[in-house]
Amino acid sequence: MRLLRNVRRASVTAVALLTLLGWGSQAAVSAAEQSAGGYEWNLSEEMPREMRDFVTAYYPDGPPRDGAVLARGVIGEPCTGTLQRAVPLPAGVNPSVRKATLFTYWNSSTETSCALMDNNTAGAKYMVLSLCSNSFPAGMDQPCIVDAGNFTYYAGEVKLYATDYATPCDNVYAYMRDSAGKVLVNHNTPLSICD
Repeated sequence: MRLLRNVRRASVTAVALLTLLGWGSQAAVSAAEQSAGGYEWNLSEEMPREMRDFVTAYYPDGPPRDGAVLARGVIGEPCTGTLQRAVPLPAGVNPSVRKATLFTYWNSSTETSCALMDNNTAGAKYMVLSLCSNSFPAGMDQPCIVDAGNFTYYAGEVKLYATDYATPCDNVYAYMRDSAGKVLVNHNTPLSICD
């Protein structure tokens, strides 16, 4: 069953209240199935509950956007498919003090992998987001796509296609530093949960 996610801010309050009453999982599903605006979350069924809760609590209006624009620059093409991961960064930090959030997607119908890193700080930061194929023919350079620069809102979207040998286990690298050169995020992960 595919879950469509685009949760309004009011729904998050309702989910929190129902969670306190012991109805958390049922409330999260029903609130997340609401649609308001056409751009919705589509969460992987394998996504851990804590990631689902994080997404609905901190991104109730759906994926990050620059205003009404879903894509930015030569790299940016909207991520489609199923959200595989939503990771507050640096890894292990309390989501309320995160510096960035990494979103990864896999589209099984088009065999495309995609990633986006949301800047959760005040102001532009130097960010690097790369997505590299994890399975490609011997003798071939590893297919990678990289978006790097000073970004106020987000780095990406970066996308690999079937012709780039995209897989659900592609490697994603996220990096962020401030203007003084202090590293805020340095994270490497597979696109989805892989063996």
